[in-house]
Amino acid sequence: MTIAALTRAMEAGRTTALDLTRSALADIAHHDGRLRAFALCDTEGALAQAAAVDEGRSKGATLGPLAGIPVAVSDSVDVAGLPTAEGTAPWRGRIPARDAGVVGRLRRAGAVVLGKLAMSEAGWPDLPPADPGRRGDNARWPGHQPGTGAMGAAIAVAAGQMPFAVAGDALGGLRLPAALCGVWALAPSQGLIGRSGVHPLSWTLDRPGLVAANARDLLSGLAIVAGPDADDPFSTEVALLPLRRAGLPGLRLGLVAEAQGATLAAPVARALESAVQRLAGQGALLTTVSVAGWDPATLRQAADLVAGAEAGARFGSEIDRAGPMVSEALRAALAPGRRVSGERLAGALRRIALARPATLWALSDCDALLLPAVPMTAPRQSQPARADGRDLLALASATGLPSLIFPWPVTSSGPPASLQLIGPPGSDARLIALAGAMARTVAG
Repeated sequence: MTIAALTRAMEAGRTTALDLTRSALADIAHHDGRLRAFALCDTEGALAQAAAVDEGRSKGATLGPLAGIPVAVSDSVDVAGLPTAEGTAPWRGRIPARDAGVVGRLRRAGAVVLGKLAMSEAGWPDLPPADPGRRGDNARWPGHQPGTGAMGAAIAVAAGQMPFAVAGDALGGLRLPAALCGVWALAPSQGLIGRSGVHPLSWTLDRPGLVAANARDLLSGLAIVAGPDADDPFSTEVALLPLRRAGLPGLRLGLVAEAQGATLAAPVARALESAVQRLAGQGALLTTVSVAGWDPATLRQAADLVAGAEAGARFGSEIDRAGPMVSEALRAALAPGRRVSGERLAGALRRIALARPATLWALSDCDALLLPAVPMTAPRQSQPARADGRDLLALASATGLPSLIFPWPVTSSGPPASLQLIGPPGSDARLIALAGAMARTVAG
């Protein structure tokens, strides 16, 4: 059920916030042995939050737009009184005294925070959880990989345990698992969602994002968490562009030439072709555009290098002191960035800086760019991960432009492919509405 449907049910007395919270907690307890979506459930706190919502409703109090709606946040997001371990064993004792800015917004809207969601060690998107026994499964396609990074958020939403969740996305770490789990995700315009209390892998590239079950819930979540954050020096006033008129006729979409050169799995290639055909049939105007100088693999490698350098500067000495509590895989992932020369780091930063004006130029005659999210569908657990899995996500990571990920089914069975829309700054809600209109052409 959508947020709107759950809210109507509570207002009509057909259910309560406590009922919704107990149901979510029971589902987590039953399935998390396989899914491994949660790092920590705050059962007592969630029930108390839900009871307070029900009491307010019974007294006729004015309630927020998310009153009684269960949500959760990644393990990199501060929740007062709960550990913020960032998926890493040495930091499990870190307990913040105050909520992250985004959590405060959720609470003021009446949401019930169920707990902290699992993530890769230190949030590096190519790594599994620090504990090998905590590897998760794909909620909708058991036996398939759910992705890495902020995978707990995508798994939990795909399992129907909450309408949406919040997690960081520095290198595609939220959008990758969303694509493999068949749910929606938004890496927003840089600065649109405040970062106070959200611990970044990379302060240059990181931004809090949202994952949701559908377009409507993604829009509902964005309306709550977007806005200035006085405690975040990177927070900016991003003016959200007004929603475009309904429908697809006259919409201008750019098909990115450089993305078409990627090695796409057959279902992904079919999904892109199907979307193009449906859009053209609805009167959208599609043209091939170029992002000058963009090589997907090279830009992703540059972003990884910068993130590794910043992550190494942030907590490298702590990792050195942690000994065997930190995996060799994390040490190896951060090593290139920690020992990079100034000349090479400057080259990576230059490549990242040039990506934004080149992408904005490609967008100058388009409402949005359309390209695959990732080049594959969810692999089986026994299959190795593709080295190019995040390459097509790196363009939005580097530019700070909004990137929307949404599923596009091409078969009646098996994991769907996922597509990506990238737009100009502030087009976040417009991208969600556009993808929602696209999805309706498949459903209807």
